[in-house]
This record gives sequence, structure tokens and C-alpha cells, in this order.
Amino acid sequence: MSKRRRATRGRDASQHLLRKRAQQALDADDLDDESFDAWSQPDSPPSSPTASASADATGETPEAPVPAHARPGRVAAIASGQCWVIDGDAFASASSTAQDGDGANPLLSATSHGTPCALPSRLAADQRATLAVGDAVDYAPIEGAAADGATGHQLQHRVHRVHPRRTELSRPDPHNPRQRRLIATNVDWIVHVASVGTPPLRPALIDRYLIAIAQSGAQALIAVNKIDLLSPDETPALDDLLATYAELGHPVLRCSAARGIGIDALRARLRGTTAAFVGHSGVGKSSLLNALSPQLDIRTGAVSEVYARGRHTTTRAGLFHLADAAITVIDTPGIREMGLWQLRPDALAHSFDDLAALAVDCRFPNCTHVHEPGCAVRAAVDAGTLSARRYAIYRRILDSLQNAS
Repeated sequence: MSKRRRATRGRDASQHLLRKRAQQALDADDLDDESFDAWSQPDSPPSSPTASASADATGETPEAPVPAHARPGRVAAIASGQCWVIDGDAFASASSTAQDGDGANPLLSATSHGTPCALPSRLAADQRATLAVGDAVDYAPIEGAAADGATGHQLQHRVHRVHPRRTELSRPDPHNPRQRRLIATNVDWIVHVASVGTPPLRPALIDRYLIAIAQSGAQALIAVNKIDLLSPDETPALDDLLATYAELGHPVLRCSAARGIGIDALRARLRGTTAAFVGHSGVGKSSLLNALSPQLDIRTGAVSEVYARGRHTTTRAGLFHLADAAITVIDTPGIREMGLWQLRPDALAHSFDDLAALAVDCRFPNCTHVHEPGCAVRAAVDAGTLSARRYAIYRRILDSLQNAS
């Protein structure tokens, strides 16, 4: 075999391995438990074949024209190469049913009302960055597909367009920090669920989420779950911590999904809105959602006693419309770390409202609040007017951004 042929075969094998690893990274999430996809269809291929669009002179793949008979819908769940779309009219029907009070059709979900749709190649190629649960889309039957669905496992519908988003929560992809991974879109509220006990409350994670939520354009709400497990001796420290966030204007609710504490207040705050529930694994996001609407019955799991970490009982984001509570919710998988997308180290202080208010009095406009003389932020820490805990969180996040750049 000639050297040129061996080199060609070696290059082809390397490219095949890279493609295989890329697909594995796409199919796997950054979860540490068994793979579970509540929306998967066993023994079904991810989608029907779709023709790849040709790139134009700029290298962009042009968007195909939307068929006249396409309908609007919301993405309720996503798997490799496909998604489930709830028709826009279904939301209106469920909401009117709840207002009539007849108790029928209390819940909309991907499993019961979603239409499985193939994704066009321009979305499927990098779908974690191009599509998210909550997206408003136009979808239509695939031309030539049998009306009775008698085509084996072939999908009958295709998404044609993703509409501009009102809000979008995202983070860097753990497998490639230079790429963005969408978490949820088109939400009014992002509820960061924390817990006391196990897993313990992590102020640094709360701050990271608050920064990401501010970037998303949505409003932030902090829900501290498992409050019934808090001992009287631990209450003052929690009061002090949560007071900092309340003073910054963030709504804070103390909840217990097990005891029903704070559920009415949470339901009243979110009524008539769309909300995404996010947070560390095991804090009880799904339990809070089940408490909001008993018909939901999302699978929940215990916290690992060995690692004091939550088991990932939600492994893919899912959208549900709780007609009985007049709330559309997105349940997201728990994550261990919340990366910050495209946040420069020199812009971090502006994401801490209390630090930003002090920074205007620093001697240097580009002060990092670490070593410069005349730093008003460090002076406030020394004087006790700025929490040393808040400053320590700022320093840890700053160090992580500087190390990543």
C-alpha cells in the first residue's frame, strides 16, 4: 500500500473517530448517573432523513421557506435529531378549561400532547446551541408522509423555523467551553432552587445563577427548599444570608415541598407566567413542581448518602403547562457547576449590584478590586459595610474566569 493511501486511510479513520466522539458528546449530558430519557422512543431512529441545505457564499446555511400550512407551537422536549412540540392552540384550550373550572385537561406535557418532529440539518448539527425547551417554532407535516402514520418509525412532522426569543438562559458547554449550551428560553421567571441540609446551600452557586439570569433577560426568584429540616440554631445564619439577596431586590421564598410550606406563595408569584426551575442536583426542583400541581407527578429521587449529592432524576429539560395553576414550567436537569457564558473578568463586578455601587468610588476605573490602591470595594469589606462572604464569592468567580481565559 502506498504511503499516500495509508495516510488517506489514517486521516479517514481519525475523522470517523472525531465524528463518533462528537456524537457521543451530543447524546450524553454532563450527568453522573444512568442515562434516562423520559421522552425517548425505544428502537426508534432519531429522525427521518432530511436533505442538507447548501451553504451560500457567506458560509451560512440558508433557512428553508416555511410552508403555508405550518402551525405555531412550543418545544416541550428535545432528543438527538428531534424534538416534541406542543401545538399553540393546546395552550389556549388548556387555559380556557382551567378558567371554566370543569377540571378537565389539567396538564399539558410532551409525553401526552407533544408532536414528535424531525429537526432540519441546520438545527440538528449543533442543536444544544440552536434549540431549547421553550422555543417558539413553526412546524408542519413532512410532505409525502402518510396521513395515518403508517411509515414505521419515520417522523411525520418537521420543525421549520425557530422564532426570536424573549429571554434565553445559557452556559458554556462543559465539553467545549467555547460553545454555548442553551438551558431554557422564553421564560418570565427563572427559579433558582436551593436547599438546606443535603445538598447544602451554596451561596456561590446562587450568585452564578443570578449573574446568568441577569444576562438572560428573565427575572430571578430564589426558592430555598427543605426549610422544614432547618434547626433553630441554623436559622439566624440563613436569615442573614437571604437578607443580602432580598436587599438586592431578589424575591426569596422559603419552601418545603414535603410539608407544603411556601407552595401557595410560589404558585401565586408564578401564576400566569412561564418559569424555568434550575439548580443543583437533589435540591427538590421536581418535588416543588409536583407540589405546585399534584397531577404533574414528575419522577423524584433521594439524595445520595455517600456523596451528599442529588441523583439526577431529571436528565433532560421538559416543558409542562399546569392549567390548574395557570403556570407553564420548564423542569431542567440539576447541574454541579454553573458556567458563565462570555463574561469577561473585567465585567464581573458589574454583575454584583452591591460591588458595582461601590466601584464608582475606586481610584482606577479598571480596578479589579484585588490589589489596586484606593479600592473602595476592599475598603468597604474592611469597614464591614460589604459582606466579606460576598467579596469572597466575587474573588472565587473572578479567579475561575481568569483561569479560563
